[in-house]
Amino acid sequence: MISFAQLTAALALAGAIISTPAYAAPAGETQSVTVRLGDLDLDSPAGRAALTHRITYAVRMVCGHPDERDLIASQLTKTCRADAIDRTMPQVQLALDGRKAGRQLAANTISVTARAF
Repeated sequence: MISFAQLTAALALAGAIISTPAYAAPAGETQSVTVRLGDLDLDSPAGRAALTHRITYAVRMVCGHPDERDLIASQLTKTCRADAIDRTMPQVQLALDGRKAGRQLAANTISVTARAF
């Protein structure tokens, strides 16, 4: 028969394995991914769609992929992603406005940054 101590230890270990979220960085640490846009035609719908796809991928990279069963980690990841998008949009708007005015960003990149929770 399994003792109470063995059962408690097994449940604690199982809980730790199941509920450990896959964060991109330790809490409070900032992660950043550079998104290239020099090869995109931002005047075309396909170019803007490709940029959106790249930014979405970068946001997922900086904010991580939590275990969907962990509701707290899922909510923190959603918050992280919304924050990363909010930080990135001014750069996107600057790139689009520059293209309309016949200019482009010197680096031809956008930085997607987020602080891990």
